[in-house]
Amino acid sequence: MANERPEDPDVLAVMRCRVFRGHQGRSLLLAVWIGMLATSLVVAAGVPPLLAPFLLLGILALAIGALAGAATYRLTSDGVQREHRRFLGGGGKVELAAFSDLRSYRHDRELSRSLEEYEYLELDRSSGPRWILTSRQDAEGFRRFRDAFLAVVAAPPAETQPSEPIPARAARSTPPLPRRHGFYQSSLGKLLALVFALASALLVFAAMLGALDPTALFRLAFVILPGTAYLLYRCFGSPRS
Repeated sequence: MANERPEDPDVLAVMRCRVFRGHQGRSLLLAVWIGMLATSLVVAAGVPPLLAPFLLLGILALAIGALAGAATYRLTSDGVQREHRRFLGGGGKVELAAFSDLRSYRHDRELSRSLEEYEYLELDRSSGPRWILTSRQDAEGFRRFRDAFLAVVAAPPAETQPSEPIPARAARSTPPLPRRHGFYQSSLGKLLALVFALASALLVFAAMLGALDPTALFRLAFVILPGTAYLLYRCFGSPRS
């Protein structure tokens, strides 16, 4: 996705990403519910087996197209503006969240389905669903937005120091915004990672003694050990955002 540089002098940064309309979690659950309903209707209608998959995929495509879209986020010295356009068309819906309307934010990293790490900002508004901005489609735009946003609400950490000067108007003029830390940064997450590491070590020792059957060995090699390694990486080895 092409980068967009702000033309309005009052806009500090602009970025775009794909989102679901409204609340991300509720939209995903609604898409799953529509899929299950569509499957039931296709079966109940007695659609021929050769046509059923195409009809089901068509219904799901329309549902996702109605829920999903592209959002353009613009950061100003007063807050964040969000313009959402559905993939199936329709006028853009513009919302504004002033910094005084934000309760907290989260800055973290996550893995995509293709096992590629991406960065995201999650803005917790006083009213309405949270806004989730990711670097998956517009990494350069996200970097500019992140740097300017953190310059306004908090001091950027060392590993996310801006690679280019932030405009003077982006200097923090609001009270620091509380940052919410994710599960991987919590004491419970670290404790759980250590428990999984200990359990995995015991299972490896049992496998060396020949105490595991082939099915258990398969699960250990392809499920338990990779999952434990990822949990340890996120809790102790992932770069701090």
